[in-house]
Amino acid sequence: QLSHKPAPKLVATYTLRVEELQVTVLRKKIKKLYLRVARSGSHVEVRAPEHVSDAYIEQVVRKWIDWIRTKLQQETLRRPPPRYESGEEIRLLGRSYRLKITHRPAQKPAVELQNSSLILYLDPAGSTATHREAVLYAFYRQQLEITIQPLINFWQTRTGLLAREWRLKRMKTRWGTCNPKAGRIWLSVELAKASPACIEYVILHEIAHLYEPSHNHRFRDFMSHYMPDWRERRQLLNRHDRTGRAADDAFKE
Repeated sequence: QLSHKPAPKLVATYTLRVEELQVTVLRKKIKKLYLRVARSGSHVEVRAPEHVSDAYIEQVVRKWIDWIRTKLQQETLRRPPPRYESGEEIRLLGRSYRLKITHRPAQKPAVELQNSSLILYLDPAGSTATHREAVLYAFYRQQLEITIQPLINFWQTRTGLLAREWRLKRMKTRWGTCNPKAGRIWLSVELAKASPACIEYVILHEIAHLYEPSHNHRFRDFMSHYMPDWRERRQLLNRHDRTGRAADDAFKE
């Protein structure tokens, strides 16, 4: 005769906010605490025993927050990649544009903004999705360099923290990284899709790591001192996935 244990009785369900994360807490008659990221990348869930406090749950979430953010980003990136075809939505510096492909035989690729359209001028020969993506990302780099340099200059002067160099590269799971020992900052080319306010947040975030490498209270106090609304900017940034589409409400960094 087959038998099975009944599912743990649900005691309570509610939402707990930890930094930008909306954590769904399920109180159950269980002995251990379990933390999971939804396969869809839509939310974080904690199944917790009745006796543990919200403060302890928050402590656990903070301990694993970098892992959580990475998992949320990875799950969202499972969505089908764009084909970069006419009619697709393209984001640039926080604005949405409709992609338009225009063929110009035997001429160099070019990108042009016209009202609400982003036009890619391409030679039809060899115009694959990979080629169209490469042309668009070269344009992204160009636009980011124009946007980023004055912001870096401003925040280095304001904070007195100087990076030896900053560079752009495509990153799948991060908006930026900082090597405090080398004094080097890397920023994701994906930031070209974000608004200038969000780009500015990421720049200050990475500069802050020259002062404090971790995300502890010293880091948070630094951010709050120089940019009081940094949490709101981070939340706005993370409401868009790396393809530029709006993401689920409880999302990542």
